[in-house]
Amino acid sequence: MKWYVIGILGWIVIGSLLIYLYWEQGFMPIPHIAGTIALLTCTCGLYMERDKKRKQS
Repeated sequence: MKWYVIGILGWIVIGSLLIYLYWEQGFMPIPHIAGTIALLTCTCGLYMERDKKRKQS
C-alpha cells in the first residue's frame, strides 16, 4: 500500500471525526472542512511529488 493512500485515508478519518464532533457540539464546521480539504490536498500533492522524484532517480 502506498504511503499517500494511507495519508489520504488518515485525513479522511480525522476530517470526518472533526466534522462529526463540531456538528454534535453545534459549531459551524465549514472552516474545518475547508481546512481539512486544503491539508489533504497539500499532503497528497507532497506525496505525489516525492513519488515522481523517486521514480526519476
